[in-house]
Amino acid sequence: MIQFKQLVEAIYEATVVANNANNSHQQIFDTYFEKEGNGFKARTVTIQHPVNTKEGLKTTSIDVPLITLVPISTAAIENLKFTTDIEIALDGDDNLLVSFGKKEDNEGINPFKKKARSADAQLELTLSPQRVSDGLGQLIEGYERVLRSQIPT
Repeated sequence: MIQFKQLVEAIYEATVVANNANNSHQQIFDTYFEKEGNGFKARTVTIQHPVNTKEGLKTTSIDVPLITLVPISTAAIENLKFTTDIEIALDGDDNLLVSFGKKEDNEGINPFKKKARSADAQLELTLSPQRVSDGLGQLIEGYERVLRSQIPT
């Protein structure tokens, strides 16, 4: 028998821990940026890009930010549904209590037998993640514009 609030908090905390194990924005910065002074500088690779000129085919060096080369996708829990049959009751202080006792448990220890106000219920919680920040998307778009400006047309 636990308080309903504790059940919801435990499920929420487990979801946050699972989500953070798969999805770390810090990992994005560690992979695609390096610390420089008080800020970050994009990690780049230099690529030789062919250019067709009047003199013929030549190559030019282009500094390509790594963040523009791969799609940024982060693993996240999109949806969590926890459905269970529970028994609910109010204690003497009007706290909502839940129990995962069996409905057919007519004998044995059942803390809800002594409660005058108890009922059966079904609980379904749905948790969804927040969207990826617009700032990260705009940052990547900015680097893509810089990359396009380096490629002669």
